[in-house]
Amino acid sequence: MCNIKAKIAVAVVSSMIGLSFSQPARAEFCYGEKVGKVIVSGEYIYFTTNKTCTAWCQIPASWSSEAKNRAYSMLLTARSTNTLVNFSWPAASSACTALPAFALFDQIELAADF
Repeated sequence: MCNIKAKIAVAVVSSMIGLSFSQPARAEFCYGEKVGKVIVSGEYIYFTTNKTCTAWCQIPASWSSEAKNRAYSMLLTARSTNTLVNFSWPAASSACTALPAFALFDQIELAADF
């Protein structure tokens, strides 16, 4: 019985170690973007910014409803308060370059006001 538990523990730890060393694909960050238009069309949320999303970008449809609502709230807050946002763009080749229409981000945050 103890031998089985030890083997399971070793397998779990080995699995965790393997996961901890795997690196995600590189993403480019763009800091201090100004949100332009925000549009909801069915389940999809599209928006523009002054740097990366001069064409329309969108909140990833694969996100949970709760995550989409939080991102939508952040976009509306940024738009209505004129607060800048920071994005992480997994498909961008360099920071803050204009992206193709309907590009997807993987992280959004309100920019710190220092």
